[in-house]
Amino acid sequence: MKKPFLIFTLLFTLFMAKNLYAQDWQNLAKYHDDNAKLPPPAKGEKRVVFMGNSITEGWLKEMPEFFAGKPYIDRGIGGQVTGQMLLRFRVDVIALQPTVVVILAGTNDIAGNNVPDNIRDDPRQYRFNGRIGKSQ
Repeated sequence: MKKPFLIFTLLFTLFMAKNLYAQDWQNLAKYHDDNAKLPPPAKGEKRVVFMGNSITEGWLKEMPEFFAGKPYIDRGIGGQVTGQMLLRFRVDVIALQPTVVVILAGTNDIAGNNVPDNIRDDPRQYRFNGRIGKSQ
């Protein structure tokens, strides 16, 4: 009697975990709270947002002194492809009102985590998103 219940519980948990990931494929929740706490840039502040994948995410972990005391914000998420970054570009970059954006993208696309058509189209999307940021 315990074994079927245990198997059911395990399968249900795996199913729910998969659905939770599918509902936030772009991982908007990762920096949601940090973004909400961040005040607008101070007058004259030259805020820089670093957008990317695990390499970008690792910069803050491996070299925190590079970010300390500077208006630098790391918004890297391990494993992300450019399509996921584009979906979170407005909330994790534009909404933070940076002066400069440093984008490291394409590594996971080339590694085979994405389809070739998306790789070709994404640079145009970044230019489009950049224009959106300027118009706000």
